[in-house]
Amino acid sequence: MSLASRAGRLACSLGGALSTCSAAVASVSRALATDAAGCSGALSTSSAGDGQGLGRGRPSPRWTGPQARAMSNASASSMSVPNPSQSGKGKAAVTKGESVDKQRAVRTFESAWNRLVERHGGMDNLTFPREVVWLNGAPGAGKGTQTPYILQIRGLSRAIVMSDLLDDSEELRAIKNRGELINDDVVLDVLLDAIFTAPDADNIGAVVDGYPRSSFQADIMKHLFDRLMLLHESTKRTPSAPKHPRPLFKVVVLYVDEEESIKRQTQRAVSQKERNRRILDAGVGKASEVRTTDANVEYAKSRYKTFKEHYTTLLRLMQYFPFCLIDAMGPMSSCKQQIAQELRYQSSLDLMEETYRAIAPLPLAKEVVTKSRQNLVVRLDSYWSEHEECFREVIGVIEREILPGVLKSSLSGHFEFTTENPLFGTSPIAADILIDVLSDRGFKCSHRVEVKKTPARVDLKTGEIELSVKSMHRFRIQFEVENIRSNARVRLTKVSGGGSSDLGTMVVPQEYDHQSKATRDFARHLEESMSTLGRKKAKVQEKKGAWEAGEMGVVDHD
Repeated sequence: MSLASRAGRLACSLGGALSTCSAAVASVSRALATDAAGCSGALSTSSAGDGQGLGRGRPSPRWTGPQARAMSNASASSMSVPNPSQSGKGKAAVTKGESVDKQRAVRTFESAWNRLVERHGGMDNLTFPREVVWLNGAPGAGKGTQTPYILQIRGLSRAIVMSDLLDDSEELRAIKNRGELINDDVVLDVLLDAIFTAPDADNIGAVVDGYPRSSFQADIMKHLFDRLMLLHESTKRTPSAPKHPRPLFKVVVLYVDEEESIKRQTQRAVSQKERNRRILDAGVGKASEVRTTDANVEYAKSRYKTFKEHYTTLLRLMQYFPFCLIDAMGPMSSCKQQIAQELRYQSSLDLMEETYRAIAPLPLAKEVVTKSRQNLVVRLDSYWSEHEECFREVIGVIEREILPGVLKSSLSGHFEFTTENPLFGTSPIAADILIDVLSDRGFKCSHRVEVKKTPARVDLKTGEIELSVKSMHRFRIQFEVENIRSNARVRLTKVSGGGSSDLGTMVVPQEYDHQSKATRDFARHLEESMSTLGRKKAKVQEKKGAWEAGEMGVVDHD
């Protein structure tokens, strides 16, 4: 075989081998990428973040309330991440379906956004909220009851109730009464109008009750957040920046089980019917319509079934936004306590990441107080060990000069102590000892030094004035007092001649009832004054008549 032929065969062999290797490498790369994506998803689900938005970390799920039977339905299995070890065929099918849904969500959101802007004549006529609390939960969980409370603790100005917005249409109301979901395009148009057309251009924020209810709506919600964040980032440090605040989304889900949900729905119908009956009987007030789903057990079951079918969608939101699941099985007070705890101000969630990182190194007030209390003990012991004489002198000043003034001012809650005692000028720690001792005794004390200069001698030849310099130490001492009138108004039972009294009331003999006596004396004095005034008025009228008679020439001067 010629050298050229051998070289040609070798080249073909090498080419085939290289093609096979390339295909293998590509296959391995795809597998590694898939595994990495799955691992990344798993990590993002369980890792704690700062809650600043998509791509900035994922806040860890926050479970609140007693771990009752209701929570068993919200286990981690409902948020499991696809297993990378599944067959390639299954993964490809899921990925394709998810991709189609996400593309549809993008198209739907973009169309709705463009319609919103067009309806209102441009984005300049829209009001962009800073904070939105997305309130959701099972039927009968208490969303309507808790909405005013959430508005109060978060300082938000308005509530957007999806069920009320959709009641404007008979057709939509019929769909809702059957416990079914309304077309996403219609719901989205109604929602965007409500969010971005706030009265008085109020951009503080709102509570949205009843959205999202499906996986598709959850994707829409994420696209809405992304759009608001994009507008915020693109207008930073521009005149339009105040109009586009950094968006803050929080998700609150009230959970009750099926039995409790159906019970509350039907009980709500019974209560509303009874209230309407009383209104009609009294003839005052306006009767309210009883919800169709509340009056029918099957409809109530259907509503809860719809909620459970999309429940995992709500749990999925914890991957993207600050999320709290409230155990609403208990009384309203317990539910409120959980909401207050979860929605309290948290700078790590409410502030921008850059702002939070700038102030995070500064200690919290409670940390300063805790450390100060510990350091106070150490300082007091060191004063006694190392400066016993000065310590005793300061104690003497407190006993002789401060305590008498505090006693005289015991009802005012504060006392100003001013002194020129040389002890506080010669000893640099005397003032510190006084403050620490009073702090240990429960007083609040602040200290300042004023330098007082007064002329001491004047040189008549040169005109030079020699000044005498004295240091004035001023201590403001504060302490808690009880308002002596806070319990002054008590219900008294007047007893005369061996009467009886109710339980829990004070028995006071009539002669000791100074308050009633003072009231009677005042009434008597007022009556006497009115009588005197009446007599004076009569005399005036008499003199007026006499004067008029004198004008007519019939005055009797005698």
